[in-house]
Amino acid sequence: MAIQLIFSSNVGCLGRALATAVARERADSDPFASSLLIVPNPNLAKWLTFELAEAHGIAANLRFEYLEEGLRLLLGGGGARVLTRDGMRQMLVAVLLADGGDPRLDPFRSYCASAVSHSFDPGDRECARRVWQLGGRLAAAFGEYEFHRREMIDAWLREDSSWLAGQGRTPTPAQEVMEAAQRALYRRVCLPGEGLATRLEQPWLTLPGLAAQWGGQPAAGMPRTIHFFGLSQLSRFHCLLLHRLAAVYDLRIYHFNVCTEFWEDMSTPAEDRWRAVRAARTVEGAEEGEELDLDIENPLLKSWGKAGRETVKMLADLED
Repeated sequence: MAIQLIFSSNVGCLGRALATAVARERADSDPFASSLLIVPNPNLAKWLTFELAEAHGIAANLRFEYLEEGLRLLLGGGGARVLTRDGMRQMLVAVLLADGGDPRLDPFRSYCASAVSHSFDPGDRECARRVWQLGGRLAAAFGEYEFHRREMIDAWLREDSSWLAGQGRTPTPAQEVMEAAQRALYRRVCLPGEGLATRLEQPWLTLPGLAAQWGGQPAAGMPRTIHFFGLSQLSRFHCLLLHRLAAVYDLRIYHFNVCTEFWEDMSTPAEDRWRAVRAARTVEGAEEGEELDLDIENPLLKSWGKAGRETVKMLADLED
């Protein structure tokens, strides 16, 4: 089992490579077996269906899943209750509405307070609407923390203390208050054995929680070859999980790369501006107020962004 990366700056070439791989896969196995394709959105799934139909004359036994659901199935969590973003939002709202007066959650209560009564009153429609909106924003933030700041989440679950202070940094008072509020709320939902999600008769798990429990065996009923197509951004958590899954699955990742040359060291316009500010200096002979002339080449490639550059680098490291 292994990981195979297919890069191309032409999405049509990627589609044809996928069609060839699926045809070869079915020639060596049961032609009626389903092929698992993990895609980022339904539009790409529809386009791939047409591409495979054009290449093979028919598109049948194709199973499309989105990234989180596909990984859950590969981890053998078919019967597990995985906490999605919507599920996290509902649990956060439940905790906020049933809060017993934890002072660390005061910033959230103040934000949701009614403009009429100036108090946190869940019976007020405006207050309830703000709680629901805040729950959605926090659910999205916690999801990003779990994938991109896993060390912070692990620290929150280990002990109820500031992660920022433990990094040798001096957080501002506002940062300390906001981290304490988010940490307290996250622990109220996800702390093992005490959080709302874990105290239910059938506990809910986040995807990282399910990955931590995975025993390293392939899931029953799953094909051995899995195709990942068109995922433009992957977190470090996802890449490490793919590396683990490659021990029992053949993973083929079809990635759209905007450049055929090495571009991992390409900086974005925002990074250029930041470097210019940090390295601001007087240019000999420049008129007062004259802007520093930055040498910006390949502006389209720069605009692709830091996320796209880092994903390509992580995928290349993954194959190595």
